[in-house]
Amino acid sequence: MRTQLSTPSPADLAYAAGFIDGEGTIRVSKTRRLRPGRSYEYFLQLSAGNRDPRPLEKLQRLFGGYFSHRHETRPNRAPHFYQWSCLCRQAASAIESLQGFLVVKSEHAQLALEFQARCASQRLTGQARNRPLSPEEIALREDYYWRSRTLNLKGRDTRLSLLPPPKVHVNGPIQAPLNL
Repeated sequence: MRTQLSTPSPADLAYAAGFIDGEGTIRVSKTRRLRPGRSYEYFLQLSAGNRDPRPLEKLQRLFGGYFSHRHETRPNRAPHFYQWSCLCRQAASAIESLQGFLVVKSEHAQLALEFQARCASQRLTGQARNRPLSPEEIALREDYYWRSRTLNLKGRDTRLSLLPPPKVHVNGPIQAPLNL
C-alpha cells in the first residue's frame, strides 16, 4: 500500500532534519550487480533507524520511501528495531527539502546531491540504465562512494580513514579512483 505524502511545513522539515542529523544516514551506497561482467551499482540512500516507529512513520509520510521492522532475537539487543529509507531521486528530493535545516549532515547532503545530479546527467545524455558504465564513470562513482563513506565514519570505524580506497578493477588494469 502506498503512503499518501503530506506537504511538509517548515516545522516538519526542521524536525525531520534534526532526526536525520541525529539518527540518520545520507550516503552513496553500492551493491554488486547480479549479471556477469557488471561491476557495482552505485546509488544514493537516505535512511534512519530507531526503536520507536513513530518518527520513521512521519518521515515516510513526508518523503515516501520504505519502512521495515526487524525483530531482534539476540540477547542484550532491543527486541524491535524499525528502519526507514528512500533511494536515488526520491532521496535527493528529500535531501533538497532538508538541506537548509541540516547541521551535522550538511556536508553529506551536498555530496549526495552532487552525486545524484551526476547520475541524472548520465541518464539525460543517453546512458541507458542497464548498460555497463565506462571505466571513467566507475572510477568517479567509486570516488563518491569512498568520500561518502569517509564522511560517515564514527567511533571505532575512524581507523578506516587511514586506509586508502581500494583500487577499482575495470576489465583491464587496476585503476585508482579519481580524487575530485
